[in-house]
Amino acid sequence: MEGLKTRLDSLIAGEPDWLANISNACALLFQMLPHVNWAGFHLMKEGTLVPISQDGHIVAVLDLDSPSRNRFDETDASGLENFVAILLKHASFPF
Repeated sequence: MEGLKTRLDSLIAGEPDWLANISNACALLFQMLPHVNWAGFHLMKEGTLVPISQDGHIVAVLDLDSPSRNRFDETDASGLENFVAILLKHASFPF
């Protein structure tokens, strides 16, 4: 990890744009860490997460984000849980 920290410091030094910095940080992690299929940051914004469970294990998470405050309510959550249930009825995750 020391090498990653040094590379990140060199990569983003002098760049004040936060979006550019987190994008470059993700690209560095994705490139340098073996057996990684995604690297990213979840930003604190309005959204909803629906876990997708198979055989008692969470295998994925449906992640919906919105720029609008209070976009998602309990009705949305329930509807999305039913949406995921239909997905699971027709799909089997290999892990």
